[in-house]
Amino acid sequence: MRNTLASLIRRHVKVAAHPYEGVPLVLVSGVGRSGTTALRHCLSAHPDLHSTGSENNIIFDVLETARHNCTYPSRRGTMKVVQAAYDRQFRLLLLNLLWPEPCRGSRPTKLLATSDLTPDRADYLCRVFPDAQIAYIVRNGISVVSSRMAHPNFKDDPFEEHCRRWAGARDMIEWGASRREFVLVRQEDVLDAVNAEEVCRRTMEQLDLPFCPACVETMTGNRYHPTTFKDETEDAAKDLKTRADRWTMWTDEQRALFTKICGQSMLYLNYKIPWQQC
Repeated sequence: MRNTLASLIRRHVKVAAHPYEGVPLVLVSGVGRSGTTALRHCLSAHPDLHSTGSENNIIFDVLETARHNCTYPSRRGTMKVVQAAYDRQFRLLLLNLLWPEPCRGSRPTKLLATSDLTPDRADYLCRVFPDAQIAYIVRNGISVVSSRMAHPNFKDDPFEEHCRRWAGARDMIEWGASRREFVLVRQEDVLDAVNAEEVCRRTMEQLDLPFCPACVETMTGNRYHPTTFKDETEDAAKDLKTRADRWTMWTDEQRALFTKICGQSMLYLNYKIPWQQC
């Protein structure tokens, strides 16, 4: 992906203008299996948000290519356009990739997309889309790692990789801690209808959106891509509140590795490591 986009830059290809340029972007992000799909569907139910309707990790790749090409010394020295023009080309590229067929009629109030992020990519996102807001969802690391171990898209990754991926969430949360454009949502806060409404109200307020009851109904009334852990009963697999208990089915070696890699992030995010409480 990076090589392809770099080739386009070298050939000075101009991307077509887009009618949504200037429309504020809301980006849902988080480590895979943290609840990004649920949050995306929740916000997609809001009438003021025009969603892509799917996850869009092409954003991750484009942002990294764009950032690398304009910051790496030898690449930056060969740039033929000023930075603002360069940034605009990548803004248009993403808009054309994500919304190739804009809706007819009035422009949407805000756009909604979903992608993984790192602090470096988030910095560049906010430069390319100056009005961007990031809704970042975090979930107990034990639940995330266990779910990744069982999910078809991630189950072949080493246990250590699952741990490192989740621990990286702390970097994004620290990045956004003092930024108004960053909204943190905790997955455990939206597991029941009462908390979900409060969290949705607060999230929409931070995103400068009016409250929408349909968002709460969408969040509490659906499950997305559920997983069943090894040796887990059907009832336990259906109960999202018991996912943090899946550590009891880990090996001693896995628990030790999780503590080593994720311990500080668990402490920072106020999640307990239960085998240390015994």
